[in-house]
Amino acid sequence: MSAAGTGVLARLRQPVGQGRAPRQLVGGLPQVSLLPGEVRTAGAIAAHRRVLIGVVVVVALVAGGAVALAQQAAAGAQGRLAMAEAQTAAVDGRIAKFKDVQALETRITEGKAAVRVGSSTMIDWQAQVDAIEAAMPSNYTVTAIGANGATPLAAYPQGRACSSRPASPRSP
Repeated sequence: MSAAGTGVLARLRQPVGQGRAPRQLVGGLPQVSLLPGEVRTAGAIAAHRRVLIGVVVVVALVAGGAVALAQQAAAGAQGRLAMAEAQTAAVDGRIAKFKDVQALETRITEGKAAVRVGSSTMIDWQAQVDAIEAAMPSNYTVTAIGANGATPLAAYPQGRACSSRPASPRSP
């Protein structure tokens, strides 16, 4: 067949609808539809309604399948959660055997922290003496260093002495 022949057949196979010319069969008997346009429109509406109902049914089936899959996944997750909780309880039971060791480790850690806090106010005297000697001229020698201090419970003696007597100006 030629290209022109296939175009004619394609036009002949087109359905009759709005804005299209009626089909003409070559060699067939002519036909005329005497039904009013409303009947043809009602048929088209019924066809659209059937397609719409089919789409709604397909969507409902897909949604039902999705719900079923979600429920199955939730049931699997619940099972895995129950297994994990059982394992956690078993591990907690094994750890409870070592409660005394954990308490001892806690006490040791707290003791070390207390030593660090208590010794944080201590002065490294050797470093202080080395710094003083480094700043002094070479012909000087440190023979003695004296220090005094206070405790959190007792007042510093010099502080009491200074606060009880008024300060006097220095004479030039």
